Amino acid sequence: MSAKGKKGGAAKNKNNNKKPNPNTNNNEKKQQNEKKNEKTNNAVEKKDNQNKNNNNINDNNNNNNAEGGANNERREKQKKQKPKKLQTQLTVQRNLTIRPIVLSGHERPVTQTKFNNDSDLLFTASKDGTVSVWYTDNGERLGSYQGKGAVSSIDITTDSELLLMGATDEVNLWRVSNGDLLYTWKIPGRIVSVELNYGNNQFLVGFNVGTAQNPRIYVYNLSHTQPGLQPKQTAQEIILKVEGSLSKCAWGYMNENIISVTSKGGLYVHDLNGNLVREPIHDHTRNINNIAFSHDRLYFLTCSDDNTARLYNAKTFTLLRTYETHYPVLSGAFSKDLDHIITSGGLPADVTTTSGGDLGQFATRFFSLMDEGELASIRAHFGPVNSVAFSPNGKIFSSGGEEGVARLYHLPEDYFKGALEEAAEVDLAAELALQL
Repeated sequence: MSAKGKKGGAAKNKNNNKKPNPNTNNNEKKQQNEKKNEKTNNAVEKKDNQNKNNNNINDNNNNNNAEGGANNERREKQKKQKPKKLQTQLTVQRNLTIRPIVLSGHERPVTQTKFNNDSDLLFTASKDGTVSVWYTDNGERLGSYQGKGAVSSIDITTDSELLLMGATDEVNLWRVSNGDLLYTWKIPGRIVSVELNYGNNQFLVGFNVGTAQNPRIYVYNLSHTQPGLQPKQTAQEIILKVEGSLSKCAWGYMNENIISVTSKGGLYVHDLNGNLVREPIHDHTRNINNIAFSHDRLYFLTCSDDNTARLYNAKTFTLLRTYETHYPVLSGAFSKDLDHIITSGGLPADVTTTSGGDLGQFATRFFSLMDEGELASIRAHFGPVNSVAFSPNGKIFSSGGEEGVARLYHLPEDYFKGALEEAAEVDLAAELALQL
């Protein structure tokens, strides 16, 4: 009964001049006592529950302290252990954010990406017959140069004035600033490489003539004073006595020789007269797709379908390191400031389509130059990554894929402060626990 009901009842009894019924009073007292007991019991239960909760909190704190101590001991052990390889992607994703600038300007696969010497321009070559040029700071496209057929190889003079383009069976010389076609050299075969020498006064052209003939290299002189009036000349011809077709060729250290790699996994070194400087090297077991030099050209990297990239001394041709992946390596590049290399690759698109391949094969991978361990990977393409390149200033790298898209990556400050090396010292299980 509510308090209002009690008051009303008492007023009614008073008006009727009747004494209160003692039984009613007893019943009310009994109800009041029962309510007091109920409140007391509830208070006791509440207090008991609070005590239990406090006990649980103390137990949890004790457990957390015990677990924290165990984690501290585990971390101390991990610091003393050798850094684990291939286990740092989560750490890199958490601590090192790299957002690419997407360059969509080609209709067919990108075959090569290359920076100019000032690192402010990126050139992308494609099988669609064009070379596009982009500002590296914002990815703005300046224009394009139209070649004849698929463009397989390009190079730019150190002053960024001239562009060499190898497309099918022609080498085109372009003025970068206004897009003028200055000169064309006809080549009697399918071009695989064009490259300027140190000094930019000569360039080589590597090409395959056919299955029945040996691959060849032409060496031309390049005039800068009147680039549109190149002197009539007969190319210096080097007939390569190699096994298999020519995949790529490049100038050796200080223009002393020319290095060639082939579809049979062979590495050959010729002088400018076409003589073999040393015995062929057969460290790779399958096609060598590419050659990449360090910025000082003291070292070079070979990238092969045997799922490895190999590091050589450019003077002695001694094999120094081997970097292993699970997929064909199509391209590689050296960091200018850190002891890192990057590689890219993947299975051919038709094989991936029929076999349902892992998209992880299309990642760009960072390796420690010295201990050969993989430091991180970036998955940004949906097909084989045909080309990667580091800018000469070391602050940017690029990638070009089979899907016809290129990407620019501006490296954050944390990268240069050793973020990848710190990540390599973290155990994967502990890292997962931190992220949950």
